[in-house]
Amino acid sequence: MNGILTGLRNRLTTEHLEKLMRISIEGPADLDDDIKNIIIDNLEKSIMFSSRIILFLLIILLLLNCYCQGQNEIRNAVKTKTNRKINEGKQDARYVKDKTRETIDRTDAKINRKQKSARRKMHAIKNIINS
Repeated sequence: MNGILTGLRNRLTTEHLEKLMRISIEGPADLDDDIKNIIIDNLEKSIMFSSRIILFLLIILLLLNCYCQGQNEIRNAVKTKTNRKINEGKQDARYVKDKTRETIDRTDAKINRKQKSARRKMHAIKNIINS
C-alpha cells in the first residue's frame, strides 16, 4: 500500500491532488480519467511486484528442498557404504574364525586318533602281559 501511495504522490500534480480532495469530499463521480489510469497502473504494478516476490520465494523453497533431498541422498549413500564395509569385515572375521576352527578341529581329531591308537596299543600290551 505504501508503494502505491508513493507512486501516486510522485505522479500526481497539485491539480490532481485538489481533484482528489474534492472527490473525497463530493464523491467519485467527477474522477478524471488520468487519475483513474494512474491509480490502476499503480495497482497493477504493486500486484505484479507482490506476485514476483511470491514467485521468488517459491523458487527459493524449491531450491532449498532440492538441496535437502541431495543431502539426504548423500547421507544415505555414506551410511549404506559404511554398513557394506562393516558387513564385509564381519564376513572376513567369520571366514578367519571358521578357518581357525577347522584347523583346531583337525588338530583335535588328530589328537583323539593318537589317543585311541595309544589306548589300543596299551590294551594289546595288557592282553599280552595277562595271557
